[in-house]
Amino acid sequence: MKSLTKIKFFGLTIIMLSLPLLGVGCKGGDPEAQKAAKPITLKIWGVWDEQDLLQDIFTEYKKTRPNVNFEYRKLRIEEYERALLEAWAENRGPDIFMLHNTWVTAYQTKLEPLPQTIALPIQTTKGTFKKEVIWELKDFPTLTPVQVDEKFVKVVKDDVIRDNKIYALPLGLDTLALYYNKTLFSDANIATPPSTWAEFKQDVLSLTRLDTDNKIVRSAVAMGRADNVERGTDILSVLMMQNGAQMIGADNMPAFDKIPPGGSQDYNPGQQALIFYTDFANPIKEVYTWNQTFPNSLDAFAQGRTAMMFGYSYHAPLIRARGPKIDFGIAPLPQIDPLAKKYNFANYWLLGVSPRGEQQIKDTAWDFILFATTKPEYNETYLTKSGKAPALKELIAKQQAEPNSSVFTQQALTAESWYRGYNPIAAEEIIKQLIATVNQGNFSDLNMLMRNTVEQLKQTYIKPTYAN
Repeated sequence: MKSLTKIKFFGLTIIMLSLPLLGVGCKGGDPEAQKAAKPITLKIWGVWDEQDLLQDIFTEYKKTRPNVNFEYRKLRIEEYERALLEAWAENRGPDIFMLHNTWVTAYQTKLEPLPQTIALPIQTTKGTFKKEVIWELKDFPTLTPVQVDEKFVKVVKDDVIRDNKIYALPLGLDTLALYYNKTLFSDANIATPPSTWAEFKQDVLSLTRLDTDNKIVRSAVAMGRADNVERGTDILSVLMMQNGAQMIGADNMPAFDKIPPGGSQDYNPGQQALIFYTDFANPIKEVYTWNQTFPNSLDAFAQGRTAMMFGYSYHAPLIRARGPKIDFGIAPLPQIDPLAKKYNFANYWLLGVSPRGEQQIKDTAWDFILFATTKPEYNETYLTKSGKAPALKELIAKQQAEPNSSVFTQQALTAESWYRGYNPIAAEEIIKQLIATVNQGNFSDLNMLMRNTVEQLKQTYIKPTYAN
């Protein structure tokens, strides 16, 4: 990931926060409890979220736990990882930090797993005739891996639990969806966005405009490459999943180059998904509609140069800002068979706790994360402002019952991801190179190309010595 030498911080805010105090069991004496009740400053680092998205949660937290102060800092994605590593090396890093759902294994040694109980100070009244208010430390139960599975959508359990321990939790979820230009669809006499990939291919033929020299005048969809397609590796991944490829084998290593157990020996689903994806950037294919002359897919869509793009909820405000005149809609990700099991793709961020602080800091940090992520009444305020889908099943059930439920919410229960090992950034670059090699026609045997790619990926799954 590209890093900048100069680190800029945004939205520095110090806010007093609080948390409900109900617990069982007593711990420690009065001096210890009084020490724990003194003002605590928790540092939170994030990437995409502005402080105002969290403001309502902060306000509610403040009502019952006024001794907790928060510093929230937003960093740019280009500098984020380097800033984290440098800050930890200098013993000045955050107590709570956001990490991508594919980073958990890579950051496992830099995360404090959720303990079974956390100790927090509460005020109690003692004495029969002379009442005295004192501080006591009490142990509060947290969450078990089984409860994570019960409360959150399936992909969360798969992403945050390692060695039967919980390493992070999400505020919300994001899924890959189809953005389409309503005006261009109407001009092509297409009434509704495609729900299957077969319909999608037909729409591509109707929407693409070529000149007499076979030059693309207007693209139907930004698809087929990795260099100028937003989250092209995610699109390819979900195509493989939908097509039946086994992304990770029994040995916890990539296996999408192989025919899965029980599959037809005449059909390689991962390979066919790669061909399907790259055909849209192949000049000799009927569905040719995208090439390297186009800008980034987000800009091309905002400029009206392509009729469709794939994106997440965070792309919507970016499109409105860059192309305010574009009349666009958001539709569910097409499926191969609408009657078969649906596969959607999850891409989201988690809140984790650094293991470097004092125990009281770590307990308080986890306490806040549990408050923000598992309390539906407070978590929902964040989702409303951010446009993300819920990760909590309870909120998904509530929102899906509403007539204007978002596409992202509709797809949350069927969202999947896949394990990226200890170096997810390197893994993504390897998949990008796979796409680029096919685009360039720089191979003689596709089977061999797929095998070589998977062998390269396996190297990023080997535990580095510093992770011991």
